[in-house]
Amino acid sequence: MAVEAYAGLSKQERSNARLVLAGGYDSAIHENVRTHKALQELADSLQLTHATFKPQDTALTDMSTDDVDVLFLLSVPQELKARLLQSASILVYTPTNEHFGIVPLEAMLAGVPVLATNTGGPLETIYDGRTGWLRSPSKVDQWTDVMRKPLIPSSAGSLAKMGESGKERVLAEFSQTKMTELFNHEIGRVIGSTEKRPKIMPEWLYALMWMLAIAIPAIAFTMKVMWWALDADQTTEAQQLVNSATESAASLASSASA
Repeated sequence: MAVEAYAGLSKQERSNARLVLAGGYDSAIHENVRTHKALQELADSLQLTHATFKPQDTALTDMSTDDVDVLFLLSVPQELKARLLQSASILVYTPTNEHFGIVPLEAMLAGVPVLATNTGGPLETIYDGRTGWLRSPSKVDQWTDVMRKPLIPSSAGSLAKMGESGKERVLAEFSQTKMTELFNHEIGRVIGSTEKRPKIMPEWLYALMWMLAIAIPAIAFTMKVMWWALDADQTTEAQQLVNSATESAASLASSASA
């Protein structure tokens, strides 16, 4: 999505901007290798120049002079990530239905506005139009429009204000101190509540569990009685056969004596 949205900029606009894709990478993980290759092929298909730098190269990378549209930085160290955030105009966050997402908070803390999908965690962390932008993942042209904003000189003031608002929001709502306070508050509220707590399972499931709790021992007891009765019948039948055989033997013995 980020590559396609960037490709939507004009050639003149791209000459004043660069898309940097930076993140974890492990050559032993097939999915990492496959994804990197697919993104390179996508860039080629869109006629975007690109370059890739591995961890050992990043310390020497001069990102301001490399004549490429898309820069792939594999497994960036913390120091380089800080440099990237300091130099970024916006941060593009493309995951959909992300459970929370720490990356937008890192960007906002650095004063960088965030462009993210209007799904999952960003709906909680980003105020659309105030600390960043929330856009549909299916409308790439809208992402291109936002990417164009830093290239408009008149937008500099509003972007700086947006970045400052994002930093204030992170410190006010998502700092370690604030999160600890909220967590303690919720725990205290639950413990001190006198309201009837909702049941974990629906009523019908409780009823089924009680039925099974009664039925299983009853079935086991019934089976044991049946086996005992069957065993008793077999014992009686065997005894009758023994008695019959004994009587027959005694009769034969009497006949022989006679």
